[in-house]
Amino acid sequence: ATLMARDFDYIAELSITRILEDFPFRMVAIGRVNVTDPDEALIYMGHRAFPEAVTSEPFAMEDKDLVLFDRNLPWKTVDSGDFFGNRLLDEALRDSGSMTVFPVFVKERLYALLTVAGDPDSFPMDNTLPMMRQIADHLAVAWSNVNLIRELRRLTIGSMQALARAVDAKSPWTAGHSARVMRLALGIARHMGLDGERIDRLQQAALLHDIGKIGVRTGILDKPGKLTDEEFAAIRQHAAIGGNILSPIEAFTAVIPMVRHHHERWDGKGYPDGLAGE
Repeated sequence: ATLMARDFDYIAELSITRILEDFPFRMVAIGRVNVTDPDEALIYMGHRAFPEAVTSEPFAMEDKDLVLFDRNLPWKTVDSGDFFGNRLLDEALRDSGSMTVFPVFVKERLYALLTVAGDPDSFPMDNTLPMMRQIADHLAVAWSNVNLIRELRRLTIGSMQALARAVDAKSPWTAGHSARVMRLALGIARHMGLDGERIDRLQQAALLHDIGKIGVRTGILDKPGKLTDEEFAAIRQHAAIGGNILSPIEAFTAVIPMVRHHHERWDGKGYPDGLAGE
């Protein structure tokens, strides 16, 4: 499940819940470190009394604290009061006594800290700690996948923005139109509560919806006066042309219908296929 997940939060919450179910720890926490976005500097915590109620709060570790961990250190036992000090709002975590911290590295960079606290007499430490080390290594793989997906998505969005700018360059008077459509469409989608995958597809379609204008003669796109029937017919082809341009790209399979049909109308008077109603 973690290897199929697409965000840090879900992986952290799922892992904490399952660890509390399968191991007799009092507390399990996962904290992000070395983040570039301050909003991602969070620690996720779960307690045995409420194994499914994973909470989160801001979490900041200084460089001098992070040097305690290196790539070859399997785990480190620390005193919770000394280690966390007053960084956390959660007193139960700050006062958990002795804790074991497992550093999680992604691409040779300390990425997160998996922390557990429990009574050493309640479970065999010599077996449990190596198992927790394996879980930490598994989390490193899962988060590497998340980061790879993010990088690929940024690359994809960047490529689509470049294509949208190519349309802008062909028709300067509509420059920025696709980006504005994207902002409006995403705002509506979020207000509707659409899921992340649908929002991603909508973002792609909004950026690419006018890509077919590349196949329309510039003199028609920028004509200052009224279009002739023949010229308007040529303009109406841009939606179908856009779908054809994207058709060889399998990754855009779900986007192509939105590009092709963005000028259809409920009453059937749109184009290119005259779709109507539902």
